[in-house]
Amino acid sequence: MISTSINLTHFDISETGFEDSFMRSAESIWQEAISYKPRTHLGQKLWGIRERIIASGEPLLTWEEIEREIFAERGEKE
Repeated sequence: MISTSINLTHFDISETGFEDSFMRSAESIWQEAISYKPRTHLGQKLWGIRERIIASGEPLLTWEEIEREIFAERGEKE
């Protein structure tokens, strides 16, 4: 899976001369991300869970948050 986040709040890319190149790259990454199809049964199951979470409006956890939950569930210290 590819995850990308770009904050251009205070940045005008048109002033750099890289606008066209940047837009083509961003479009390519976006198309790859939205066309992703898991290949295995487990991958399909996990992707379905991810889609339900996103549809519910609940934010996805970061790796650190996932690890914290696993440690807490197992009663381990980080």
